[in-house]
Amino acid sequence: MKRRTFLVGTGSTAIGGSALLGTGAFTRVESQRRAKIQVAKDAYAYLGLEGCPDSPNSSYTDVEDSGHLAIEMSPENPTEGGGLGVNSDSRSYFDRVFQICNNGKQEICVWIEDDEDWPRVPENYEDSGDRTVDFYVEDDPEQSIIGREQSVILDVGDCVCIGVKTNTKGREKKDQLLEDLDNEIVIIADEECPGEVGEPVPPDNDFFPRTIGWWRNWSGDCTAGGQADELGDTLRGIEDGLTLGDLVLTGDDDTCDAVDILGKRTIEGEVRANDAAYGLAAQLLAAKLNVEREADTGPSGTGDCEDVEQQIADGQALLDDIDFDGLGTFLTPGADRRQEARDIEACLDDFNNRRLEFQE
Repeated sequence: MKRRTFLVGTGSTAIGGSALLGTGAFTRVESQRRAKIQVAKDAYAYLGLEGCPDSPNSSYTDVEDSGHLAIEMSPENPTEGGGLGVNSDSRSYFDRVFQICNNGKQEICVWIEDDEDWPRVPENYEDSGDRTVDFYVEDDPEQSIIGREQSVILDVGDCVCIGVKTNTKGREKKDQLLEDLDNEIVIIADEECPGEVGEPVPPDNDFFPRTIGWWRNWSGDCTAGGQADELGDTLRGIEDGLTLGDLVLTGDDDTCDAVDILGKRTIEGEVRANDAAYGLAAQLLAAKLNVEREADTGPSGTGDCEDVEQQIADGQALLDDIDFDGLGTFLTPGADRRQEARDIEACLDDFNNRRLEFQE
């Protein structure tokens, strides 16, 4: 696995500080030829970091003299109206604060590393257990980017803007909300997306649910990993193709389109990570592939996901109703049925990640 870790610092009062970033580098060079390796400013490094373009909230970012990105919501970076930090005893949302770009040479998955010391709202307060600071995709506070399973896929040249959510219940004036993390967060860029990429393919009679990341990586030439084309082979085994709303995927020419859907993109490759229809389509596609390979759906699940097959049927019906075709936008923030799609997506995500406990 080739994996690069980048640190983004946070500091005064609510959020702020500096970033420490590296470039891709040679490990050893033995040659008469000259090798030149140079540290780039954050915006131009292989993992680009800068304020989100055309967003007023990019004013909460700053590039230090060293070229590192800082996120500062504090008296060190007052707003034009005189604001010096986030409100006490409240939740605050800042859409599209900074941008992460893939300036490298291969597709990557990006996420912010979780930490057991991540500060949370204390007990005896409303929202107890919630993160005091969360980072989310674009303008969707429900789509956190903290944790490997919340990763966002970025093709070469792609960018995603990240918002910031704070919850100051139980905090005092001048508290630094990420002090328990030494005011630093870790952004991870990995060429291997979440999923059991390195595992051998199990025999057909012992196939258990696989994640959207696994199906994406086991797709032959559609990704750079060079894994066997389990995705295409499975699609080719479905006589009339696999249906997602109005979109029909076969294994003949549509395997790479299926990879795009699994990556929450249009079939033309446009990122739609904040559109709940694409989140649902990704998990529904993986679930249908898992069922096609005879993964155990169990007699019933637990909690809100009691019937996996019914969740699959409900997901298909919803995509049918909105005429989903893998192009355009459908369930962006504020759209009707967005939460319904999110709920079904969450259940199918639990199934695909083998988090459901099936009951006899």
